[in-house]
Amino acid sequence: MGEHDLLFCDMVHRNAVKHRHRTAFSSEATQWTFEEYARDSERVAAGLAGLGVIKGDRIAVFAYNSYEYFLIYAAAARLGAIVVPVNWRLTDDEVFVLFEDSTPGVIFSCDPFCESLGKVADRCGSVRHRFVIGGESRGYTPFAVLFMSASPPPATEVSQNDPFVIIHTAAV
Repeated sequence: MGEHDLLFCDMVHRNAVKHRHRTAFSSEATQWTFEEYARDSERVAAGLAGLGVIKGDRIAVFAYNSYEYFLIYAAAARLGAIVVPVNWRLTDDEVFVLFEDSTPGVIFSCDPFCESLGKVADRCGSVRHRFVIGGESRGYTPFAVLFMSASPPPATEVSQNDPFVIIHTAAV
């Protein structure tokens, strides 16, 4: 298997071994190593698996870039779930169209968007779980809850032919 044959989840784990203590992500106040990123993404994957997220399920993210955003990508890759990044500049009606098309079972948002996204999710029948990144919001579970699973995520066979991301583009 060559370097170009690696899946996203393979790269996360390879980098955790190869670059264990090097900085993978940083924000204004915090830095995370490749080892921490791999460990944290496994915990998020376990938390999502505990909710019943399985291969092929869709996970929508309507948030600013953050460490948590990248944890969601790695956790989804580990489970074979499909990430649906949603542009936070879209209108509620545009988000509804994307949700109707992609049918996410889990949504992630940051606090400024929770209220409007919650209204969209209420109109869409597929959303079973709502998480807020970096804060609290009524009707949403704090992201940190996903770290509480004591069990490892289940082994999931994922191949290069499995979808990983659904990116909606504007057809102007």
